[in-house]
Amino acid sequence: MSSTTDPIPPNTPGMIAPKPIPTPTHGNGGAGSFSVGCSTTVAAAPLICLDVVLNSSKYPEWNRFCRQCTIDSQPKQTTTKKQQEDDALSRHNTTTSVALPDLGEHYLKLGTKFTFDVHMDPDDGKPIGSGRPTQLEVSVLEPINEVVPVEQSSPSTSPSRRSSPRSSVISTSGGGGGGDPAGDGPVTSGLGLGHRRRKSNMSASSNTSRSSRRKYVRRTGWRVAWKTRPSALLPGWMLRSERVQEFVQIDPAPFGPRDEIQTAYACWETFYGVLAPVVRLSVGLQLVKGFGTWMEDMKARAEELERTEGAFAPVG
Repeated sequence: MSSTTDPIPPNTPGMIAPKPIPTPTHGNGGAGSFSVGCSTTVAAAPLICLDVVLNSSKYPEWNRFCRQCTIDSQPKQTTTKKQQEDDALSRHNTTTSVALPDLGEHYLKLGTKFTFDVHMDPDDGKPIGSGRPTQLEVSVLEPINEVVPVEQSSPSTSPSRRSSPRSSVISTSGGGGGGDPAGDGPVTSGLGLGHRRRKSNMSASSNTSRSSRRKYVRRTGWRVAWKTRPSALLPGWMLRSERVQEFVQIDPAPFGPRDEIQTAYACWETFYGVLAPVVRLSVGLQLVKGFGTWMEDMKARAEELERTEGAFAPVG
């Protein structure tokens, strides 16, 4: 069983995808577009993984592919702190999503413009600042709280202990309540700020109706994306790209330890424009290696933070 929303198969090393994967800003790719992607399972909560990629000041400590993240500008704050707190509370009560707090000027936010120091050979041993500067802007930073259908291989199949590497079974038939997407009850996010672990209230059904051929899964976590910033020398029609990273919670198995929350990590970047085929031919394999290195380094960093800190607690 697999969710139809998974753009990259679970636990996939760096690869060039069989076909372009849509991104939030640029959509589907045209002729010549291509995507590089990867995925893995991280033994850490989604917020800890998110903290790793948003904290620009710590990139030199863990990232061999992008060894430095320099913030060029932050979005202007148009609301007061009290308004932000009220808005976060309102969204939490109505959609049960969790808003990020103001994490400081060294964190990437929606609209942040920044520059990566990209080393196409992650093992080149060159110093920070000697790579290829790549100017980007955060285009998406949002909680994932989705209920999606999945196809059943058998009408009598019962949910497994971990029914999907990206999600948990929550419904098998129509009707309200019980986590059913057609019901009136809220869809509860699996995230909790400031907590090492969260004991999950599994809503997986232990019995499946023989007449039902469709189940629903809830996906909760976080999504961040950034896109290239066009310039006079390289306008968007020539080359543009957008990278998406998803951190989706894997709930504990119903009969296993109740505090073993993990993260299904998926990442892809799609390249568009007339120069996209040139990029694929010239540095496609280097991008695949770089994405794999980024994923390995992020996973190691997040799991270290989970063991030592165990909370979404930014360090100034």
